[in-house]
Amino acid sequence: MRRRIFGVAVALAMLLSAGMVAAQASSPFSFSITGLRTYWWGIVPTGLDLKLDYRLPSIVSGLDTIAEMTAGAGFEKETFFRDANGNPITYPNYATALTGSANPNESVYDRAQAISDLGLRQGIIYNPALSRNLIEGFLFYRFHYDHYFAEPGSAGGLIFSSPFPDRNQILSNSFMGGLDYDTLQYDKLHKTYQGIYAETSLEWAPGFLFNNLGGADFVRWNFNGKVFKTLYTSTTAKGMNNFSLYAGEFFSADYATGSSVPIYVQQTFGGRTLRFGLGGDAVRGFEVAAWDTKLKMVNSLEIRALGPAILLPSIVPGLYAFFDAGYFNGYYGAPAPATSSGFLASTGVGVYLVSLDLADVTALIAFPVYGQRIDKAPYNISFHFSLHF
Repeated sequence: MRRRIFGVAVALAMLLSAGMVAAQASSPFSFSITGLRTYWWGIVPTGLDLKLDYRLPSIVSGLDTIAEMTAGAGFEKETFFRDANGNPITYPNYATALTGSANPNESVYDRAQAISDLGLRQGIIYNPALSRNLIEGFLFYRFHYDHYFAEPGSAGGLIFSSPFPDRNQILSNSFMGGLDYDTLQYDKLHKTYQGIYAETSLEWAPGFLFNNLGGADFVRWNFNGKVFKTLYTSTTAKGMNNFSLYAGEFFSADYATGSSVPIYVQQTFGGRTLRFGLGGDAVRGFEVAAWDTKLKMVNSLEIRALGPAILLPSIVPGLYAFFDAGYFNGYYGAPAPATSSGFLASTGVGVYLVSLDLADVTALIAFPVYGQRIDKAPYNISFHFSLHF
């Protein structure tokens, strides 16, 4: 069963990719790869996330009206840190989540996923300098399906003994609407960003919207924003990047509530692109998908340096340093959590390779500086494909 679902997920991603390549040749279509799914060691691709835009005749003269579809599928290894009562697992009771050195960690499980958004973006204010909307309103229908599997050789895992109705699988249908502001520009030669992106959204998944499988019934509000500033660029005699330097800041706040909040909602920041948090993608150095509270906030600072291009202008190595800080409050479904709120912070450095302007192959080391990892490790090393925050 696991292999069949994995095969379907990868085949779906490949079909979507092929379809979008064909669509690109016929304006007014455009497509992009927005994410890569990985499994083994965090670097072997096992799925894709893709986006297709279609520019419609303008509803309002001088403003873009765009139909958008995103779709993705893949097979991934994930983690879950709640006990059978829904309370968060923290050190020192982390030992109860282990089956012994000969068996997998019970906090780890495998997930097959298929997701899709379909909707409209309507310009409100136009930016003639960038030839695109400056402020947009958007409305999407969102489909989300997860199926969970125990690790090979394990009798089960923490997620399967949890009290949540979607502990085995979830099919969620929702509507999401909001506003965004976008002045971001990407320098393809020097691989730097400049500008601001900000977004706020409200997502509603009512129980009556065919949400019986897993019982989704929630409302989620999210705000996220990012700012980039190019500090320095230089070019080689061959017209490729020689050295470039830029800084970035990311902020997000997320709150979810309702009669049945799915596990994937508890573990992520929402909006048009989901991010694991508070540990993992948000506050690096802490366990992925831990501190999965109803309210989550994060602020990340980075500075990135990119060296000379390697053979091709689109292959450039880089080095970055970061500092992440986050706040968590209120575990959904926990009757009496030992720690219901608090702060986390981490710092670290990483190396990466910009590969054909599609994704970064990244290795990083992160050190918790406030708060403690669940396994009490003093640092964490990870390898993965990533797209910029």
